[in-house]
Amino acid sequence: MRVVLTIAIVDPLAVISGSFWLSIGAVTLLLVALAPRTVIAAGDTFEPVPAARGRRWFGELVRVQGYLMLGMAPLLLAVVGKLSWLGMAVNLIAVPWVTLLVVPVCLLTVAATLLLGELAQPLWQLAGAIVAPL
Repeated sequence: MRVVLTIAIVDPLAVISGSFWLSIGAVTLLLVALAPRTVIAAGDTFEPVPAARGRRWFGELVRVQGYLMLGMAPLLLAVVGKLSWLGMAVNLIAVPWVTLLVVPVCLLTVAATLLLGELAQPLWQLAGAIVAPL
């Protein structure tokens, strides 16, 4: 709530923008979907094997994308006027790609440029190659 008030104070016209409400809605849904839940476990806790962790991670990603797709549908219809049924499939690929590759490499590249100047040129090429498939 503080974020919405801060944005409204700094830029009062932002509240009439559809992108503002889409962003606020998506962040709210993510907070609800990723809220800690109490897990009732019987017996000893154990560390699952790596394959089980991977399946659980992918299942969590699908669950969160499902929440976003269903939760954002009314707002998308109101603001944009249509829905993209491919959005969930595209996000299942794009979100991990951007989160795990694009953002870290771009941040490293900017930091290297500030520190090393022209010596960071190969990192810019790597960042460009990582972003190109998107």
